[in-house]
Amino acid sequence: MPALFPKFKQLRVLVLYGYDKRKLPNSIGNLKHLRYLNLRGASIIELPQSVSSLYNLQTLILRDCEDLVELPTNLARLINLCCLDLRGTNLRRMPPQMGNLVKLRTLTNFSLGKWCGSGIKELGKLQHIHGELSIENLQNINPKHVWESKLRNKEQLKTLEFKWGGKSKDAKHAKKTLEQLWPHEKVENLYIVGYDGTIFPYWVGSSSSSLSNLVCLKLSECNNCSCLPPLGQLASLKDLSITGFAKLVSVGFEFYGSCRPPMKPFGSLIILRFERIGQWEEWKSEDGAFPHLEELYVERCPRLIKALPNNLSCLKKLQVVRCKKQLVPSLRVPPTILEMMLEDDSRYVVLKKLPSGLHRMEVMKLDSVNSLLDGLEQAYGLASTLEEIELSWCAIERFPLEIFPNLQRIDISWCKNLKSLSATEEIQEESSSCPNLTELLLKGCSNLKSLPECIGSHPSLVKLEIEYCGELELFPKGGLPSKLESLAIAYCGKLKIKVIEGIDNNYEGDEETLLLLPSTLTRLRIDSLQNLESLNYKGLVHLRELIILCCPNLQSIPYCMQDLLPSLVKLEIHGCPKLEPFLEGGLPSQLKSLEISGGHGAIAGLMKRDFRTLPDNEEESIPEETLLPSSLTNLSISNFDNLKYLELHHLTSLNELSIDDCPNLQCIAKERLPSSLSDLYIGFGCPLLSQRCKEKVGEDWPNISHIPAIRILHSRYLYLSNMMRYY
Repeated sequence: MPALFPKFKQLRVLVLYGYDKRKLPNSIGNLKHLRYLNLRGASIIELPQSVSSLYNLQTLILRDCEDLVELPTNLARLINLCCLDLRGTNLRRMPPQMGNLVKLRTLTNFSLGKWCGSGIKELGKLQHIHGELSIENLQNINPKHVWESKLRNKEQLKTLEFKWGGKSKDAKHAKKTLEQLWPHEKVENLYIVGYDGTIFPYWVGSSSSSLSNLVCLKLSECNNCSCLPPLGQLASLKDLSITGFAKLVSVGFEFYGSCRPPMKPFGSLIILRFERIGQWEEWKSEDGAFPHLEELYVERCPRLIKALPNNLSCLKKLQVVRCKKQLVPSLRVPPTILEMMLEDDSRYVVLKKLPSGLHRMEVMKLDSVNSLLDGLEQAYGLASTLEEIELSWCAIERFPLEIFPNLQRIDISWCKNLKSLSATEEIQEESSSCPNLTELLLKGCSNLKSLPECIGSHPSLVKLEIEYCGELELFPKGGLPSKLESLAIAYCGKLKIKVIEGIDNNYEGDEETLLLLPSTLTRLRIDSLQNLESLNYKGLVHLRELIILCCPNLQSIPYCMQDLLPSLVKLEIHGCPKLEPFLEGGLPSQLKSLEISGGHGAIAGLMKRDFRTLPDNEEESIPEETLLPSSLTNLSISNFDNLKYLELHHLTSLNELSIDDCPNLQCIAKERLPSSLSDLYIGFGCPLLSQRCKEKVGEDWPNISHIPAIRILHSRYLYLSNMMRYY
């Protein structure tokens, strides 16, 4: 692009967004008619001096040029410049005579150098700047000259930032500087960052300081201040943030100021934030303060132990993060609350109001869940308003499922002491418990031995997942809910079940181990069940996903999957070494994803035609008919020791193909593989196939070379082909 500059001498607009070179060529100075230059996000460290010859330039945008530290020393020649956007840069100083740019309307940043560059006096000459302005490196200024900035006269500036930096920590110098930076009364947003004074000057927060339009105030990294200004007197203030006050110990009555009736302290405040105040211990309450506060954030204030204000009648959102856990119990949560989060080293509690008007609660690492529930129940009837509950890593033995009439979803994970989902010793039998419950998820509850009997006949339950519950032995005698759509059972080593379909009335055996699968199931996942020997899925005409993993004693599943599971789109079977051949009847015609592993010993004939062992004299007699449906988009095959040939050219929709640990597999591409295939992976467990597919020299390379991404492992070395074309 820079090489073209001499050819476009009449150019008016130039945008080099994200330009990745460190410097611009000097030839840019030949674009004499340029009006607009945008270099946002460029990697440049400086601008060439020739930029100063662009006399017609009106807009120069250097936003987010993080490496930019210098501007041309003669930039002041751009007398027609109206907009200079320097947000996100790291300028050390402004070039000399910036005051000559009298047409400037927008100047986002003004950085003060220590020995050279434009001083604050030059800023005073820019009478028409408006919008926002950040004055940086205030530690380099002489306080006697601050008044020359004439900020009191710049009524069109709505946002001001005063920023100190560097290693200088002169409290008196900082205070004198800030005293002279008194802004115009029409300023709406004020940010003070890195202020080193011990107290704030009179005009910050004073009722007579004329900051009547101030809406947002942020005080950050004022580490020498031990008290706050009387900010409660700012009548229009809506958003207040106080961050990084290292010496602040107490927020007392001086914070609220003196308000004449009917005015109340912080009468308009909506959002209040306190963050990273390491020594803060006490927050004194003022009656009538914060009448309209909606959001309160207290973060990383580890010594604050006394109560927060308890008269926050309009509070909608509360976050207390990394503070003492004694901080909140005395807080009376108002009925207006929409979201509450409490987080520290030993707990994590989130309470949100849902669109339905009910609530969602998430609790992590809490020792006394029941006491929390009792406290919030007394505040505003939590039991009747909770719709979703998530508990994890909590010390709870019994969860009172029956007391939540509107509960729709419960997720309990890694609560190792949990023994029952009932508040009493009695087994819950009535289905009226949680009549609206639709999802029950249990994971890592290693002491849970049984489920409530009401689960089996629950009228609304559609999703049930039980994982890592090692002591669970039996399901409810009533079986599974009749409307269940998704079922997952994993890592329940003591669970003794025999799974049959819901329409079979001819079952003979131990009723305690019987598990009926309802015909409404659309997803079934069974993982690591040591005692499972057989699985029957007859009648599951709506099943779309079937996943069977690591069931070492599983021996049989029904034949004729094509007829029994007409809706199946995903099939995954791994780690079932005793499983007998089951695919003689073919796979469902609409199957999209197939991932299958032969397991130890490789099941010969698992797929009667495609996965077969052929004698040497039949190497060329691969049958044309196949069990793999042409609808497949994803195919993954592994651990078939005896597999020699695969017929895949008819899979015209195939997108991803993965093959591994098939040491005798020789051919997958006797013909050109489908053009739809975009990703081919061959693991180092397929040495014969890897050689045949080797780039250019392999026998099968002509039939796979068109694939955009090919990954082949040769003796533990990864070989990549066509990857640049793919990405």
